[in-house]
Amino acid sequence: DQIGAAPKIEPTASEKLLEIFKAQQEEERLGIGETKQISSQ
Repeated sequence: DQIGAAPKIEPTASEKLLEIFKAQQEEERLGIGETKQISSQ
């Protein structure tokens, strides 16, 4: 990673899609984890 090496620019469409995809996967993972915890108790 080269954080701070380049000036801050607008993310490209593909980068925005990737961020949305990551966020959805994280929410899914957390949601599944919570569901498993609740059902196992």
